[in-house]
Amino acid sequence: MQNNATVKIVWDSQSKSEKRAVRLRITFNRVPRYKAIPCDTLLTKEEFNNTNLKKTKEVLKEAKRAEECAMQICEELGANFTMPEFNRLYDERIWNKMHEPEVWDWDALLDAYFKRKELKPNTCDSCRAAVRWVLRYQPSARISDMSEGFIEGLKAYMKRTHMKKCGEEMSVNTIAMYFRALKAICNYAITLGQLTENPFKKPIPTALRQKRAIPLDEWLRFVHFVPEEGSRMEFAHKFALLSFAMSGANMADILALKNRNILKDRISFTRQKTERVDSNVAIPIADSTRELIVGNGGVLNPDKPNAYVFPFYRADMSEKTLKNTRSRILKKINKGIHEICDSLGMEPFTTYNIRHTYVSLMISKGATAEQMMSLLGHKNVETTKIYFNTVTNQVLDVASNLIDDVLGRTE
Repeated sequence: MQNNATVKIVWDSQSKSEKRAVRLRITFNRVPRYKAIPCDTLLTKEEFNNTNLKKTKEVLKEAKRAEECAMQICEELGANFTMPEFNRLYDERIWNKMHEPEVWDWDALLDAYFKRKELKPNTCDSCRAAVRWVLRYQPSARISDMSEGFIEGLKAYMKRTHMKKCGEEMSVNTIAMYFRALKAICNYAITLGQLTENPFKKPIPTALRQKRAIPLDEWLRFVHFVPEEGSRMEFAHKFALLSFAMSGANMADILALKNRNILKDRISFTRQKTERVDSNVAIPIADSTRELIVGNGGVLNPDKPNAYVFPFYRADMSEKTLKNTRSRILKKINKGIHEICDSLGMEPFTTYNIRHTYVSLMISKGATAEQMMSLLGHKNVETTKIYFNTVTNQVLDVASNLIDDVLGRTE
């Protein structure tokens, strides 16, 4: 992958004097930065433009040597180009001096980290949110300030701030989410020499999350609720039932379905949550599942395997646009579900609870809890991968009739 850094010899536009130095302009991500060359001869604008003058030739000779060196560095760094690393190599080669490690600001560090790791937008957002907490706690803090004592102080500040704002203590798992992101950033900073040791020497505490399944009688009342046609409740109701029919699939996987995922008797896809370990799952298609896909506006067209089944995504959308679209639709669905629950006098739930309702019903049909936790990716991705590669179809076949039983059952 190519970098987008460019190098150009320029007359110093930052100076106000009539005679100015000749410099290199390094432009990266549309941001220009200027580097000196090994020549202190100053030129007027006219002299710079007159390449026949002896002193202009001498200056440009040094400038071209520096330009060639800079272009070579850009080529070497390639997709891993960062200005701090460019500065280090340029100073070593042009000025024959060891470049003092530059203290990166948070933006530069995060940009380099995201680019090196090729992180997804959600992960990038978590990292930025973690850094925002650091800067709220100490606005002048740098990555080099990270220490065990700093982290302990940050934790106390986060708890205190959340309590003041929300009236309740920030959960252990929420703190762990931010700290895992900070730990990863600190690990990367160590490789750059920006930090000497990781401040997260102790394990980051977490708590078991409570998985709430919807009581079967309430779920059946929800299933057989008849919302007003064209309403938000109808939109939410249809996708809630489809999530259940697809073995508790989350909305990210449903919205990302393409026609190539719809086989003759199964829906086969890689869960986005654990796609890095290629956790493929093939869900049997019950009769009601196909009806729900089409009833929800899905278009099943095997002649267009790369076309999205549902009309919300487009092939030309960026990762950020896809994420924003997914978030908007999920909010709409969960809001519609809450409206239905209010109408039925039930405790509100979200699409996340539908997954655990499906798991509970599967367990009642003989599937083990370990298999279900693996199916949902609640332990770790390696366990998920092993499960999907061995017993997924066998376990999911048990549910084929169950889906029709529940969704086709009347009160």
